[in-house]
Amino acid sequence: MKEVEVLIGSTYTRIPKLLDYESIAEPLWADDTGRKSRTGKFSGTFIGYFTNLNLTIGATTQAEYTTLCNMFQKSTSPICSVKYPREDSGNIVTENFYGVALKAKKNNYTGKYDGFTIQLTAINKRW
Repeated sequence: MKEVEVLIGSTYTRIPKLLDYESIAEPLWADDTGRKSRTGKFSGTFIGYFTNLNLTIGATTQAEYTTLCNMFQKSTSPICSVKYPREDSGNIVTENFYGVALKAKKNNYTGKYDGFTIQLTAINKRW
């Protein structure tokens, strides 16, 4: 699997315990969008496609979980820059994302956090 990296300071850093990722081009419509009640015709203003990036993280130690928190839950801004291979071309692209709320369950038996998913939404549209 090609690497997915997050910008920390001035250096891109590999995401610890990344098992898989999924990049989805999600269409976004304006508030005036919907179906007409009489005709059933769908209409509205199309804004564009925005990337949703889902990162699947494996079981992590406390140190690894803290690193992930520092990567995605910055005190200065919830926006992070991510480099990843895009699904349509395989080319490495860099996009800015937001919307990170890390939620992981700690297993008291192993002392590790169970695997979880990080969901990111692009700030800018693709095309």
